Amino acid sequence: MFFGSKPYDDFLNFSEWGFLVRIVTFMLAIIGMLAFFSLVPTRETKYTKEGKYTLIAYLLHGFFIRGMRAFDLENIHLGFPGFIILALASIVLTTLLASEPVGRVYSKIEQYFLGNRKKNGPSYNNL
Repeated sequence: MFFGSKPYDDFLNFSEWGFLVRIVTFMLAIIGMLAFFSLVPTRETKYTKEGKYTLIAYLLHGFFIRGMRAFDLENIHLGFPGFIILALASIVLTTLLASEPVGRVYSKIEQYFLGNRKKNGPSYNNL
């Protein structure tokens, strides 16, 4: 529904409302994006450094999700203590993946596969 992959007839029980539901959904998505961008700082703050590698954390977390799905861990009933442990493990994993050492290693691997195999780091002058 949110990605436009379903036909209008699949919305609700009334196919006539499908167009309206999709328009409202897109409007809410636009409002959400604008709200998110209003939170993005325009100057460097004390937590700006922590957000430097969040894209890398986003890109790498998929490997852990795939691993969980491969072992069919999504069907395990954890209960409340298991949920708390899972939440804490998620915070630790996110902090680890968004750390500077992981970012540096990822950058080296990325530059290697992009063809920039120099040992001095990325060279953006040759673009």
